[in-house]
Amino acid sequence: MNEMRTDGAAMRYQSGVSELRQAWAVDIHCEDCGRTRRFHRRELLELDMEGFRTFPQLGSKLCCRHCRERRGEGKNISLNPRWFKHFLQ
Repeated sequence: MNEMRTDGAAMRYQSGVSELRQAWAVDIHCEDCGRTRRFHRRELLELDMEGFRTFPQLGSKLCCRHCRERRGEGKNISLNPRWFKHFLQ
């Protein structure tokens, strides 16, 4: 088992399995404008097929669309994965 830090808590996930496949959703929160968007299971599986395996890897590629439209950078986001219970121990 490996650990991933999210919201100050250590979460355990199974080695060899993509983190994105172990979550049923992920909430993407913009710290600048306060908007939250959720990627559901289908979107996470599509991202996994594109080669994203960890939430930090995914977070480095995301930005807030609303902030970008307002000419901001939109990179001050946080990810909050919603885990399947059977993957946590």
